[in-house]
Amino acid sequence: MPFVRFVEDVNKAGRIREGTGMSRNGRPPSMADVAQLVGVSHQTVSRVVNGKGRVSPRTRERVQAAIAQLGYRPNSVA
Repeated sequence: MPFVRFVEDVNKAGRIREGTGMSRNGRPPSMADVAQLVGVSHQTVSRVVNGKGRVSPRTRERVQAAIAQLGYRPNSVA
């Protein structure tokens, strides 16, 4: 599965800390981090998070898996 392989490569490169809710630089993961991990735009991640717009079921599952893996949480203030 290419997605799983990509996640492993990103982890080896040290850009994310899986499931911690924090990136290596100490900031919470962003929509851009999720998008980069999955290989989609931040707009696609936004559509999945907000439940609006059309996203294929496969892409939705990949985005949700990346959200869980990174520990991404939407900013309630934003």
